[in-house]
Amino acid sequence: MAFIVNAADFPLLRIIYDGDTTEAEMRAYFDAYDAVLARRQRYALLLDASRAAVPSATMRRMKADFLRQRAGVMGALCLGGAYVITSPAIRGAMSAIFWLQPLAYPHTVVATPGDGERWCRERLAAAGL
Repeated sequence: MAFIVNAADFPLLRIIYDGDTTEAEMRAYFDAYDAVLARRQRYALLLDASRAAVPSATMRRMKADFLRQRAGVMGALCLGGAYVITSPAIRGAMSAIFWLQPLAYPHTVVATPGDGERWCRERLAAAGL
């Protein structure tokens, strides 16, 4: 299982990226994220990629396309994203994705999930959520 989308603590959306990703898993992740966007409610994103494998060029392109197609709704709804990235290789892959398609919301890269959660909670509090 490569992606776990957890909206149990919404408006804090937690996504864990663990290991390698197949195209089918990436599509399932997109479907789960689309279900969150369909709520049309503001949220903050905490994405933990601390155990992620470096995505292939195909996966990076799929992710960039996903971001491009949803930039408007993500920009309107996402108050910010905190990315837990401990690997220089993953950091490079994320930079490549964001070069292909810049994020439509503010973001930060943090060292731990706790740091990311604090950042997200500050964003939510500033928005009155």
